[in-house]
Amino acid sequence: MARESQSDGRPTLYLVDGHSHLYKAFYGVRGLSTSRGLPTNAIFGFVQMLHRLIESRQPDYIAVVFDTPAPSFRSEIYAPYKANRPAQPEDLSVQIPWIKRILGEMRLAVLEQEGYEADDVIATLAMRGRDCELDVWIVSSDKDLFQLVGPQVRVLRMEPDSHVEIDAAAVRQRMGVGPEQIADLLGLMGDKSDNIPGVPRVGEKTAAALLSQFPTVKALYDNLDRVANPRFQRLLEGHHDEALLSKKLATVRCDLRIPVEMDDLRRGEPNIPGLRAIYEELEFRRLLERLEPGEKAADSEKPAATAATPPGLKAEGAVRRAPPARDYCTLDDEGRLRELVATIKPDCWLAVDTETSAVDPMRAELVGISLSTDANAAVYIPIGHRVLGSRQLDLDRVREILGPILADPAIPKTGQNLKYDLKILARHGMQLEGIAFDTLLASYLLNPDRRGHGLKTLGRERLGIAMTDIQELIGRGKKQRSMAEIEIERVGPYACADADVALQLTHLLRGELREQGLEELFERIELPLMAVLNRMEMAGVRIDSEHFAALSAELGSRLAALASEVHEIAGKPFNISSPKQVREILFHDLGLKPSRQTKTGYSTDVSVLEQLSREGNILPRKILDHRVLEKLKTTYADTLPEMVNPQTGRIHTSYNQAVAATGRLSSSEPNLQNIP
Repeated sequence: MARESQSDGRPTLYLVDGHSHLYKAFYGVRGLSTSRGLPTNAIFGFVQMLHRLIESRQPDYIAVVFDTPAPSFRSEIYAPYKANRPAQPEDLSVQIPWIKRILGEMRLAVLEQEGYEADDVIATLAMRGRDCELDVWIVSSDKDLFQLVGPQVRVLRMEPDSHVEIDAAAVRQRMGVGPEQIADLLGLMGDKSDNIPGVPRVGEKTAAALLSQFPTVKALYDNLDRVANPRFQRLLEGHHDEALLSKKLATVRCDLRIPVEMDDLRRGEPNIPGLRAIYEELEFRRLLERLEPGEKAADSEKPAATAATPPGLKAEGAVRRAPPARDYCTLDDEGRLRELVATIKPDCWLAVDTETSAVDPMRAELVGISLSTDANAAVYIPIGHRVLGSRQLDLDRVREILGPILADPAIPKTGQNLKYDLKILARHGMQLEGIAFDTLLASYLLNPDRRGHGLKTLGRERLGIAMTDIQELIGRGKKQRSMAEIEIERVGPYACADADVALQLTHLLRGELREQGLEELFERIELPLMAVLNRMEMAGVRIDSEHFAALSAELGSRLAALASEVHEIAGKPFNISSPKQVREILFHDLGLKPSRQTKTGYSTDVSVLEQLSREGNILPRKILDHRVLEKLKTTYADTLPEMVNPQTGRIHTSYNQAVAATGRLSSSEPNLQNIP
């Protein structure tokens, strides 16, 4: 994500919630340690986050704030405060000193204040920054800090695929109240993670509804007789002290005496030799590769221009390194394609990626091919764009010139999710042989607990490269277009980046597989399995469409008969598929006893209906029978014939080897492993 333009040219202050990101990194990155057995997952995840933040946002001022081991003043006010939290994992504790060493070499301010929490330090500095005419960004996932959001102060959440910016409107949308009412909200609803009691049985929605009528907890208690619900009146009346105490515990302090000047937080140049020594000791190959000579600020260089300096602060800037120049080009000339092919030899890696007209690889048309053999360089070969006046190459000529290179097993190929490209190229008369790496599979093998292994996410997190989202090209919803309908000059850089980033990730992840002893597993199991699954997917599964049509008709008749029975027992017709109407019939009309309540009302899920059936009630059993038949009809009998490929007469599912953390295969589009 590029650095956001600041209003009125104000410089920026970023306050990083160290505690929040420490735990996020520890639990988000698993199974990483040195050859000596030192766990490094939290260190790596935390430092990667900081690199991504600094490179994408280019802060003028920055501080990383931590909690101290000593209890805060809140524990003196209320002894059970945070007493429910488990002890810090030992594997995390041993990594914290390393993180602080790295922060020191990165020349970033590290702050903590005994007797207070990181939130209080962040709050105090945020107010100072605002008063110094800075745009303040609080980098945290903690909702408590929403109370600080206001003019010139926003929260930034670092998500795997994006930076989520939260202003006052976003706080209101997420929480149901404005930033100025967050402490009151927490005072009423409490906070289980911090052991803040709140008022029993008052949840977030109820608390927000009360605060829409009364702006503060105090105003609520001053007007308790105006609360419409008598039950809530009694609840609130009986927990007056807890509500006021909880608000006090949830309110951040903005008035700490922190012995630092704002200029102490100005971002400086990192100590490259110091970082290199630490990264070598921790065996961080990826981070070592970042420490190129170009990152050093030469003493003779002039400071780069910075945003306007706030009143009373020094105007000394820091040298900012520009991202490396990228040599991306489009090949729409047969002669230049032949020249490129002549340079591709067995001693170099070839990253391959395809652009297509649709997601389904068994139906999509080939729009273009991107190739990369060197970092920060790639070419795009347009083939199937349907834009008037597009200059592109004929598929037959590309097949003739490029096909032999793609089919040469001596030239090592790599890419992201090459199983998809294998099918696309094969359907267009080109075989892809010599596959020696796949970045999707490698990322999965290194971190199987991770939710996603998309190229954009890996590029951002592992390489610090912000890539264009595909929806920026093809649009969203009803306005979405096929890639074939997008201009070549827009698709070219996007496609080149896909191949380039895949190549750079290959060099990085190969080393990590080797370091973690996973290279043999990757080469002997995962890559060969990918080829097997690709053949299975292309072969497809044949179904008897006529039998499915007859089955659908039979199920339709049984559903109609069963619906008549249900309506007769209920005494009136209703929508059996509507949980709301089923709830009304069972618990209001028939007076059956509900067993569980959800946010939308009494539950009518399978367990509830089965319990009611065991109690001798006929209608719940009939509703369950209707649900089973309806699922069989709509999910299988009606849907599967529609998924038959008209060209092959078969269903082509995807067998996913990089999804389940346990290593088992899964099936999707459609899920053929879940058919009754």
